[in-house]
Amino acid sequence: MEENFQLKNKSIDNSSTTEIIFSKDIVISELYIDFTFIQSPSHYRNVSYEWEEILDDKLMLSSYSPKIIRWKDEVKAVSATNSGSWEIDPKKSLLRWYVVHPDLAPSFTYDRTDHRVWHFEYDFYEGNSFKLQFLFTKDEIEEWARTPIGFVPTVCFTDHCDFDTPDLLTKQRLIFSNTGIRTTKGIFLYDQSDRPFHASFENVGIKEELKLWEDDGHELAYHAFSKSEGKESQKHFNYYQSPADFEPIQTYIDHGFLSYNASQREPNELAAWFTHQNKKGIQQVWNYVDSFEATAFCNNQLSTYDSSIAALWKSKEIHEKEGLHEDSSRLFKAWLSYGTSEELDFAVKHLNTSIHQFRTEKAKAFPALTRNFLKTLKHAVNPEVISQNFLRRTKPFHFNRFTPIIFKSPHQKDTEVYSFQTASVKNFETALSEYSLEKLKREKGVLIAHTYFAYTSSNHAGRLFLDDSGKQNEVAVQGFERLGQLISNKEVWNPTIAEMVGFYKKLEKVEYRSENGKVKLVNAPGPSRKIS
Repeated sequence: MEENFQLKNKSIDNSSTTEIIFSKDIVISELYIDFTFIQSPSHYRNVSYEWEEILDDKLMLSSYSPKIIRWKDEVKAVSATNSGSWEIDPKKSLLRWYVVHPDLAPSFTYDRTDHRVWHFEYDFYEGNSFKLQFLFTKDEIEEWARTPIGFVPTVCFTDHCDFDTPDLLTKQRLIFSNTGIRTTKGIFLYDQSDRPFHASFENVGIKEELKLWEDDGHELAYHAFSKSEGKESQKHFNYYQSPADFEPIQTYIDHGFLSYNASQREPNELAAWFTHQNKKGIQQVWNYVDSFEATAFCNNQLSTYDSSIAALWKSKEIHEKEGLHEDSSRLFKAWLSYGTSEELDFAVKHLNTSIHQFRTEKAKAFPALTRNFLKTLKHAVNPEVISQNFLRRTKPFHFNRFTPIIFKSPHQKDTEVYSFQTASVKNFETALSEYSLEKLKREKGVLIAHTYFAYTSSNHAGRLFLDDSGKQNEVAVQGFERLGQLISNKEVWNPTIAEMVGFYKKLEKVEYRSENGKVKLVNAPGPSRKIS
């Protein structure tokens, strides 16, 4: 591999530096460097901005807070740049510094059977480089906040407009106006839908309504360009323009099955896709990945534990203890989606369909029922599924292993479009409960919510509206009021996704420097404070 990279090592005074420089264009899946310490560190600075003892288990430090470790003699080591993630193995006194890994920037394509094909190879070009530097000190050191208002949690809403109607659109806006919450609101430019009473930019009165959203401080974002695929779809993608008399739209939320979306593109087609979108003003896109299904307990995308089977089932205990509206079927579906395999998830869905058919068609549907039952059984006894559910219950789902939130989209060459990853929020009663928000505050967590504010069917317990007339779920509204009060008190940062990406881009430039034997923090875009 030496012909592909140049490695430069330098150690002086209180610093140790390794620089990786690509000698030629190359395709790789992982790139990391192992550092072995004479003695394992005793503590690390966790994402809640607290010192936490290092025990026996492996742990991960991401790029969304300072990477700082400490030894028993009070010597501290900090990453000079905000690059990559650390994985620490205390048993081996080993620190593995990942700078390239598929789970640092999750990306996938749907195949013809609607299964996800995760991307595992990434292009790098001659001259690309990474600088990995440790700075050491016994003195106090500054840590930086990941919000512009301090060491507080972040809640950002990215709403999908699939079920919006003119009436529900207005009622949503009034709720948020009354609670002081801002959102990134997905819109459809074109009235190409399989649903009646649809709200798209072409419908009468919708443009004026969306202008009121913008005037209230919400960000408008494309949710693809129409609800349904049609003969005009490719033309929509090729020639769309940001609407006149509105702020330029810079966020694109993938609407999966439409043929022009990134999730339908092969990796070698994505560079051209990003170039096209960037020329249209797009700065950030959804990567079509949810870290987990949000509950009262699973609500912090910076927590690897929240994205695990153990946390999913702990949520059930919390909901029962706190008297929250528990939807066992929803948790079961979340477990199928996150805690098993796509094959088992699909098999169970097909089995359910066969069961419903059998109830009406009887003998005629029996062969399909038998076939789907055997498929489900086959995938249920998969050793990987069994191991994940019994031996690795606390292990995070792979797409949240490094807690990716906002990152440069992979498969680009001449553009710098960013991706954001979300958490699915369907039950506002639990996700915005007092227990949930207190946990998020305590952990200084991050929640980028993937929502359907206008969804009214009963299979989403805790939804905002109980029916198509717009009857409010008062418990859900109380949750938004609770959150709005925290935002008003500056106890929670509530950015639009464009604002959040803009701030996180600045976090990428945060550095620590050694000046006159002291470790100094520079380029922090928000508040900082000293720790010892």
